Amino acid sequence: MHAFPSLLVASYRQQQQLQQQQQQQQQQRQYHLQQQQQQHHLQQQQQQQQQQKRHFSRFTRGGAVRPRGVSESSTLYAECLEGLRRQRFALGDVLSSSSPSIDELSKQEKQIIQALLKQAERSTQAQEKESKQTRAREGAVETGIHAFWDPMARVEGLEAQVAADFEELTQLVGAAEARRQRLLLRQSLKRAERLYDPLSSERSQYFGQQDVEDPPVPHRQPERYWDPSEALRSALKNKNLPITWKDLHLLVYSR
Repeated sequence: MHAFPSLLVASYRQQQQLQQQQQQQQQQRQYHLQQQQQQHHLQQQQQQQQQQKRHFSRFTRGGAVRPRGVSESSTLYAECLEGLRRQRFALGDVLSSSSPSIDELSKQEKQIIQALLKQAERSTQAQEKESKQTRAREGAVETGIHAFWDPMARVEGLEAQVAADFEELTQLVGAAEARRQRLLLRQSLKRAERLYDPLSSERSQYFGQQDVEDPPVPHRQPERYWDPSEALRSALKNKNLPITWKDLHLLVYSR
C-alpha cells in the first residue's frame, strides 16, 4: 500500500527533470537564433550606412556631411529583440511537441491511479460485506429470527393497505373507462354526424331511398278544411278552393 505513493513521487520527479532539460535545450536554440539574427541585422545596418555615405559623398565636398547615426536606445531594443528571437529559435517546438518519455510516464501514472482506485473499491466492498454479516449475526442472536428472511416482519397491517390501494385503483380504472367510452361516443358522433341527418345525401346513400308514407288523416276535420275529390271539384267547378260552411247546398253531390 505504501509502494504506490513512492512510485508516484518518483515518476513526478522524473517528469519534472525531463521538462527542465527540454526547456534548457529550447532556450539554447532560441539564444543561437537570436545571435544569428542580430548579426544579420548589424550587417544590414552597416551596409545601409555605407550606401548612405556613398550617396552623400556625391553632393558634398570631401564627404563633410555625415550620415544619420543610430541612437543607443534603438540599438539596445534591437539587441533585446534579437536575443528573444534566438532563444525562441533555439527552443523550437519543444514545449508544444510531445516526447515519447513523457507519454510513457503519463501512461504509467494512469495505470497506477487505476490500480489504486480498484484496490480502494475492493477494500470498501469487503468492509460493507463484513458489516452486513455482523448485523445479520447480531439480529439472529437477539431475536432468534434471521434478518434477511422474516415472513412476519411486513405482513402485519398490510391487509388494510392492500384493500385501500385496490379501492383507489378501482376508482381510477372506472374513471378512465368512463372517459374512454365518452371519447369513443364523441368520435363516433363526429364521424356519423351527416349519416344520422335525415336530409343529408350521406344518409340516403347509406340507407338507400326510402318511400315516405302519407301522414295520417284525422277522423274529424272541420268543414273549412274539407277537401273534396277531383270529380266533385270538377262538378262543382271549384278546383282549388276548399268548401266552407257557405257551400252546404253542394253537399248533396258528395253522396
